[in-house]
Amino acid sequence: MKKILALLLAVLLLLSLAACEKKAEAPTASATPEATLTPEPEITPEPTEGTAELPPYTETRNSYGFDTGANLAPTVIYDSDDLTITANGLEYSDEDGTVNLLLSLTNKSDGQQSYSLEEASVNRFMNSSFMLEFAEAGETKDVQLDFSYSRLMTAGIDCISEIVLYGFSFTDEEWNTTTADPITIRTNAYGAAADVTDCYDFYTAAETQQKFDYPVTASARDTVEIAPGVYANAEFYSFDEYTKEIVFQLYNDTEEAVEVHAAHLKLNDLLTYSAMSYVLRLMPGTRGLLSATLTDGVPAYCFDELEFDPVAKVDVTLRLNDEEEGVEYTFLVPNTVQDEAPDGDKVYDKDGVTVYSLGLEDEGAEDYIGFTSLLLLLKNTTGKTLEISDNGYESLLLDGNPIDFESRIYTVKDGETVVLCYNIWDIASAFPDMQNMDEIRKIDMALNIAEKGANEIPEQITLSILED
Repeated sequence: MKKILALLLAVLLLLSLAACEKKAEAPTASATPEATLTPEPEITPEPTEGTAELPPYTETRNSYGFDTGANLAPTVIYDSDDLTITANGLEYSDEDGTVNLLLSLTNKSDGQQSYSLEEASVNRFMNSSFMLEFAEAGETKDVQLDFSYSRLMTAGIDCISEIVLYGFSFTDEEWNTTTADPITIRTNAYGAAADVTDCYDFYTAAETQQKFDYPVTASARDTVEIAPGVYANAEFYSFDEYTKEIVFQLYNDTEEAVEVHAAHLKLNDLLTYSAMSYVLRLMPGTRGLLSATLTDGVPAYCFDELEFDPVAKVDVTLRLNDEEEGVEYTFLVPNTVQDEAPDGDKVYDKDGVTVYSLGLEDEGAEDYIGFTSLLLLLKNTTGKTLEISDNGYESLLLDGNPIDFESRIYTVKDGETVVLCYNIWDIASAFPDMQNMDEIRKIDMALNIAEKGANEIPEQITLSILED
């Protein structure tokens, strides 16, 4: 009997050991799950010292009427193996008339880095904010981006809700460049103050003058679509006798960045400058201001002679990117009457090119050392677009003496009349004994005329002008 019981106990012991072994082996099939099934823990950067949250936004106005209640706590806005960028806050300066975005750039690489920034927008309004800085390995460089109160407020912005940095890049010692995606920075006023999506309407001239005491003469509220999704309207600023501007308000409602070029300036139907270099880059969904100074082509002291006082009509061609053609924007200044084009002495008339001379126009009648300008009117009826140039020094002779002057190239379309304005700088060197500009009796000017884009040798003409 004892032998039977011992045998049964041995069998039970073997069965229990087998069961335990199976339980221990069961998890081996999933003991090491695939990594994709277990998410990596989210890495949160260590908070910058002093990152306490700001109090809720409260509207606060400074002496400019700008809202200084908008700000942000120190925040890491870009972080990589080589660079950390921290936005430390906004600093408002009534003395400088600016609001400054304070940034820290920490170089985490083993060598020197250079940093650059192409553009920035405030509440989706483009601001020129070029930056170029350097930092050694391990160094933290503090920089700031300045935004003018007056420029922002002219665009209807008196509180900063959002700043976007475009084209921020850094380059190492081996000239490897990394460009960051647009970096968006939002203040405590975002969503509490003026929404950035509601600030695409510019102030009218009356509003601008009332708010900022700017001498705005007139405002054109008619919006022109200069390309699909790109819009423009304009205002005319007359600050004083010598400073007059046409200011374009542009809005890019596309998904691509565009460059708007202002060229081919005409005053009272006379072309004064065909090669203006005014350019504004608009990122998607942004707006901006593009100003063209009316005295760039012709000095203000020549306006009377050209019947530009007052300026009654302004035409500017707006072009996109590298396009040759564009849209001509016409601005009529209210309450002004356009004078007839000035008369001059005909000094050349051949093959559809007619040139009239208005003679020398002096900035100061008694100050012969001051600026002097030779004014010519060239009318193009050739049926072609012409390019007018000169050969630089010795192209212009006063009483047989070569004189240094500002060389220019003009592009004149068929049917247009262009003001050829040659500013003369150093009269005293050429005429040391001259007492008055009226002593000059003869002017000779050599010009080159060619069809624009044609691969041909320009025709050279010489104008002989006799002063009274």
